[in-house]
Amino acid sequence: MAVDCTLLIETIKKTLTSWCIKLAWWSFKKFRGFYYKLKWWGVSFDYSGYFLGMGHDGDKDDIIRILSFQTKGFNHSFKPIVHLNGAIVSSLTNKNYPLFLSVNGNITKVEATYGIPARAHFSIVIPFADNFEGDSFPVGFGITSNRFLREMGKFTFSFHYDSKNYSKCFSYRRTKALIEKFRSSLHKPVKPTVTLKP
Repeated sequence: MAVDCTLLIETIKKTLTSWCIKLAWWSFKKFRGFYYKLKWWGVSFDYSGYFLGMGHDGDKDDIIRILSFQTKGFNHSFKPIVHLNGAIVSSLTNKNYPLFLSVNGNITKVEATYGIPARAHFSIVIPFADNFEGDSFPVGFGITSNRFLREMGKFTFSFHYDSKNYSKCFSYRRTKALIEKFRSSLHKPVKPTVTLKP
């Protein structure tokens, strides 16, 4: 008696195909971090939080001031980074703001440091001000969010270290969304709490 195996073969093919797709997806998620390290071998940066430093003018919550571009990085290499510089460059005006390192909470010029050690975390700050010289932001520092979006819009973060280059572009939409997220955080309802008498 002849047996028609066509249906069985098709079922096996579909099952194997489904398993292969699931295995490929699992492998991608499992080793995604490794892929990124290969792509950006040398340094990587974290943009998951507030990559813009922001504040507001006292009780005027509608006036948001953009203080700086900020992010944390990691040197994946087993060699120190000795020569480095970077900047934020506006795609609208081509104006650029130079890079500083954050050392013990102070905004420090790159040339005042020994560079970035091997396998070290580091923080960068790029103040939005011409000829910035201080180690912290004074009162009233920064530019308003409306002016920032108007003059900067889409911008690029570039980081040059030793013989390598890294760049990351930030869209107008992403920047505006982050500003609105910060604005919303200023209007969170106040929870009831015990207070002291005057």
